[in-house]
Amino acid sequence: MGNMNDTDLQFLRQAIRVAQPARDKSNHPFGAVFVDEHGVRRSRGKSVWSRD
Repeated sequence: MGNMNDTDLQFLRQAIRVAQPARDKSNHPFGAVFVDEHGVRRSRGKSVWSRD
């Protein structure tokens, strides 16, 4: 995975928080935080896959 710095970990934690509501509902959580080359968050999103 390579070396992660504190900024990388901060954005990774944000992606986990974005995905958490799906997890709380027993769905598969997917979260993303899109960051530019300057470390500025540009977007975030989630996708929920639910069980039938």
